[in-house]
Amino acid sequence: MIFFLFVLTVFSHPLGALTLKEIVSTQKERAAKKAEPSPHQKETPFVAPTSSVPKGEKSSPFSSFTQKDVEIKVQDEIQKSYGDNIAVKFVSWHLPRQKFKDVSQFIVEAIEVNEQRTKIAALVHFQIKGVLKTLKIRGRLEHMIDVPTLNRPVHYGETITKNDLSWTKVPGYKSNRFLITTPEDLIGHQPRSGFLKINVPLYQRDVERVKDIEKGSMVTVLYKTDKLELVTKARALEHGYKGDTIRILNQDTNKILQGAVIDVNTISLTPYYKQDNQ
Repeated sequence: MIFFLFVLTVFSHPLGALTLKEIVSTQKERAAKKAEPSPHQKETPFVAPTSSVPKGEKSSPFSSFTQKDVEIKVQDEIQKSYGDNIAVKFVSWHLPRQKFKDVSQFIVEAIEVNEQRTKIAALVHFQIKGVLKTLKIRGRLEHMIDVPTLNRPVHYGETITKNDLSWTKVPGYKSNRFLITTPEDLIGHQPRSGFLKINVPLYQRDVERVKDIEKGSMVTVLYKTDKLELVTKARALEHGYKGDTIRILNQDTNKILQGAVIDVNTISLTPYYKQDNQ
């Protein structure tokens, strides 16, 4: 089954010739006279009327329209019917500059969508010095999803915050279990290395949690009992996040100890710290 979107998109400039309405209608009338359609033949897509164009005025140059203009209008019509989360990936096509150098207006007509909603074909009528030219352009429908991305470059060592995020649409086929789809997987993280670009989908391999303790940094070490409380400094021998147990070096005694990360650059040597805080 094929679905038809009967749409009309007209770009027009003053032209000293027939309008697209007149040209398309004339072409169809001639075709109808030559052969009566059979009962099983598909109906000719309807073309809505266009506004009349004053005669005696010069046509606009081809530069008024580009291939991108045509694709944008097809995309707009698809989204009107199927929603903003649908994008069209067009099969390679082009407008021959010599043949279409006098184009003054075009109509996007009869967009066909297959039953699986994966492919489209659109008829594009061009008026060239009063003569109708038609091209059929094809494309693939892509279902898009919204993912959080960065609205500014973020470098290693910078922590990503809520204000750094925006939303970007990406094709659904790029989604996998490693693609970051929720802001919570970015907020409080930093680039794993280098920097992250603007509006680029991010994967788990691109970011890491901001470490509470960096390997090699000096940390505050606490030891507390009912009768005693000690505070000293030591060097971290490995990275750590809050709740982790890591190794530290007491530089006064040159002994390696193990402690629990309780805050940024803070280690507790208090026995059973983890059990007491569960």
